[in-house]
Amino acid sequence: MPNDVVNCTVSGNYITDITSSGITIGHPQHVYIGDGDGSNKEKYPRGVEGICKNDTVSDNLLYDISVVHGFGGCAAVTAYFVDSVKILRNQVQKTAYNGIHLGWGWNMFLDSETCRDNQICYNRVIDAVNRLHDSGAIYTIGQMPGTVINENYVDGIPAGGFGAPTYGLHNDDGTAWIEEFDNVLDIDKNVTYTINCEDFGIKHHLNIKRTYATVNKMGKNPPDCDIDAPIVVSDAVWPQKQYEICVNSGLHDAFKEIMPENMMFDADYVFPASCATSGDTVIPIRRAGSGKTVWFAPDGTTTFKAGSKMTKITGTAAKIKTPAESGEYYIYVTDASGKVLSKSKHLLRIGGSAAVSGGAVEAASFDVQYGVDIENLQEGGRDVGYIENGDWIGFKNVDFKDGADAVEFCYASPSGGSSIEVRLGAPDGTLIGSCEMKNTGGWHDFATNTAAIEKTTGKHNLYFVFKGGEGYLFNLMSWKLNLPEETPAADWLYGDLNNDECVDATDLALLKRAVLSGTVAGLNSGDLNGDLDIDAADVILHRDFLLGKIKTFPVEE
Repeated sequence: MPNDVVNCTVSGNYITDITSSGITIGHPQHVYIGDGDGSNKEKYPRGVEGICKNDTVSDNLLYDISVVHGFGGCAAVTAYFVDSVKILRNQVQKTAYNGIHLGWGWNMFLDSETCRDNQICYNRVIDAVNRLHDSGAIYTIGQMPGTVINENYVDGIPAGGFGAPTYGLHNDDGTAWIEEFDNVLDIDKNVTYTINCEDFGIKHHLNIKRTYATVNKMGKNPPDCDIDAPIVVSDAVWPQKQYEICVNSGLHDAFKEIMPENMMFDADYVFPASCATSGDTVIPIRRAGSGKTVWFAPDGTTTFKAGSKMTKITGTAAKIKTPAESGEYYIYVTDASGKVLSKSKHLLRIGGSAAVSGGAVEAASFDVQYGVDIENLQEGGRDVGYIENGDWIGFKNVDFKDGADAVEFCYASPSGGSSIEVRLGAPDGTLIGSCEMKNTGGWHDFATNTAAIEKTTGKHNLYFVFKGGEGYLFNLMSWKLNLPEETPAADWLYGDLNNDECVDATDLALLKRAVLSGTVAGLNSGDLNGDLDIDAADVILHRDFLLGKIKTFPVEE
C-alpha cells in the first residue's frame, strides 16, 4: 500500500517465507505531499501523491520474514511516512531484522509533518533480529508527533556483540514526540540497550514509562524526555498485570485458525508468558478450543484431579483460577480422555516461597514503584530488594473489605533501624500506620512483623513507603492485611438459581433474565460450563438439562 491508501484494513492474513517486508504502508518519498514537479525524481506527481491515512493492520500472522541472505534488512510490517495508521494485535515471529518499522528520514527533515498520530499497540514480536543487528523488535526513525507504542510483548532479542548492537526497542535518529508505555520485554541480558533511546541523532520528547524487562541497560536520556528506568524481572516471571499485557498481545482468538498447527503448542498459545500471582486468583488465558481441557498442575503431572494444587477449565474458556497452594505450576492441555496434548514452557508462580501463603501478597507483584528492584532468591521465589530511604511500591484497588486493622510484613534485614509507612491513595497520601523493621540476622533471614493501621474499609490504592538511613535497608518478600473473618460461602446446587434445592423451569427463567439484563454477579450456581462466565451458553445447558438431553452439567464432570 505505497500511496494514497485511505481508510483500509488489512486483517486475518498469514504471511510467511517473504524476501522483503510482509506488509508495507506508505513510501519513503512522502516527506512532503505534492512536491513532485518532474525534475526531482519524485515517484508520484502532484495530484497523485497522497499520504496513507486511517489504515489499520491488525490480527495478522507474519512468520519467517526477510529469509534470503542479502535481502534481510526489512521488517515484517513496514510503515514509512503515514498518518493515523494503527498496527494492532499482530503476531510477528522469526525475522532477520526488526519486527515492526515506523518512519523514515533520520533527522534530515525536521519540518516534515506527514508522519504522525500512529499506533503500534498490543503486538507480539517473537525472535526478531535473529540474523542482522543494530535494531530491535519495534523500530522508529524520524519525528512522529502523537504516536504511541504501548502494551507490546517482545519475546526474544539476541545478545548484542562488539559491532553488532541489539535492542529491545529501537528509537533511531530523529525519533521524537512519541510515548512508549507498558511494554514487556523478555530479551537477552546482553543486549546493548533495553531501549535504544540514548542522546544521539537529535532525539527528543520521548515519554517512556512502566517498561518491564529482563534487563535494565539504558543510555543517557535525550533532551526534553521523560524516561523511567525499566523495572527488571530477570527471570521473566511477570507480575499479573504485566502477564495480562502479554496474554492480550498478538492475534485475537478468532484468528487462531490462521496459525499452522505445528507452529505453536496449544499450551504455549493458551499461556504465552510466565506469571507470578497469588493463589485462588482468576487470570486470563487464551482459548485452547472445544473438546479440550486446560489445567494448572505441578511439573510432571500425569494424573489430573482438581484440588488445591490443580485447577481446570474448559478449552473454550478465556480465564482460569490459579491453584490455592504456593508453588510453581504449568499449563497442561488434555483431550476428552485426559491424555496430555501439550505442556507450557512458561510457568505460574504462586507466592514467592512457603512464606508467601495464606492470603499473603508477593511484594514483587507491585503495580507501581520508585527506586526498588526485584531480586530472585536462591531458595526460590522473589523479593523486593535494593530498598533505600524514600523508595516505595504501590498496589492498586486493594480490597480492605469490611475493615482491615493491621498489615503483616515478611522481610529480612541485617541491621534494623528502618520502617515502612502505610499510606492510601499515593506515596504521600493518607498515613494509616507504620511498621518498624528490626534486625532479622541477614538479608535472607526472613521474619514477620505486624503494624497496626487505622481501620479501613473498601478498595484503595495502597502504598508502602520505605524510611531509614543511608544504604540499602531491607528486603521485602510479602505483605498481608488482617481482614475480618468472612462467613464461609455455602455450597450450592448448580442450576438452582432460587435456592429451593430444585433445578426447574423457574431457575431457567431466572437465568435467562440475569443474562439478558447483565445482572449475573454472585450467581455461582449459574456457571454451568465452568468457564467462569455466566452467559447464553449456560442458558442452553440449563434448557438441555430440563429436556433430558444431558444428565449433568459440564462443570460437575
